[in-house]
Amino acid sequence: MARLRYAVRAVIRPVTAHRRIALSTWAVVVLALAGVAGGFWWQHREHQANEAAGQAALDAARKDVVDVLSYDFRTVDDDLARAKTRLTGKFQDDFAQLASGVVAPAAKQDQIDTRAEIAGSGLVSTSADEAVALLFVNQTTRSIKLTAPKIDGSRLQLTMRLVGGQWLVSDLKPL
Repeated sequence: MARLRYAVRAVIRPVTAHRRIALSTWAVVVLALAGVAGGFWWQHREHQANEAAGQAALDAARKDVVDVLSYDFRTVDDDLARAKTRLTGKFQDDFAQLASGVVAPAAKQDQIDTRAEIAGSGLVSTSADEAVALLFVNQTTRSIKLTAPKIDGSRLQLTMRLVGGQWLVSDLKPL
């Protein structure tokens, strides 16, 4: 009987060792697949978040550029103050200086009324808290120095930053 137990154990042990190796291999494969699937899920989630952030930034850029580039000589101080709230960082400071030192006095003196319209727009790049947008803008300007309204078209690159849950213009470059 002891020999029979020894023989059975001798046969069972290699099978058990083989099963352990097989189970360990399968466990490693399943964990690896779960890790790969998790990585793909994370990338997809990040891509969706960036895409949503980019669209929100583009919508804000379209609205903000109209506020920044439109003013009426009768309300220029209020118009430029409102525009300043759509800006951030050094660009906000530079805009405030230009607006108070050049734009507002010229607008009042020459009775300038400028309206901006977006002709087209798109995203250049985007992340969760920064986006770069390209906008095609038409600006119509009226003034006592002009015999007819003047229409100018321009391409602008806007860098948008997410500040306090709000997309603000941190840079504007004519192209």
